[in-house]
Amino acid sequence: MDHKAQSDISYPVYADPWLGVNLYDSVSVSYHSSGWIANATPSFWGHQHMNSTAVAWAHRDEIRTRTGLASSWNDSMSEQTYCHVMGYPASLPEFNMESWRPYVRWEESLTRYQCNPYDGQWS
Repeated sequence: MDHKAQSDISYPVYADPWLGVNLYDSVSVSYHSSGWIANATPSFWGHQHMNSTAVAWAHRDEIRTRTGLASSWNDSMSEQTYCHVMGYPASLPEFNMESWRPYVRWEESLTRYQCNPYDGQWS
């Protein structure tokens, strides 16, 4: 059906590609003396949607929204999220994104730092 022919559609139109199912079973936030830590444990559904740059943004958005850190979220935390998603399953069982980590592109962080620049530990 051509949606432009419909007069009862209001824009923008939002679609939920996950059918209302969370990509993460649990999401929490804690504070460290250096900054925020976003913790996320992928759900079964989330596990099925890993290792793809096409969906990494959805993982980031769900964690950022559910932690309430949207205004404090930074580019480093986004890259850490992408790294965990692309590093699956090595980065399980829980993903941790720390606000104080330096910005390193996920591709480099995955191979050099195990998603945790600069201490090289999975977290």
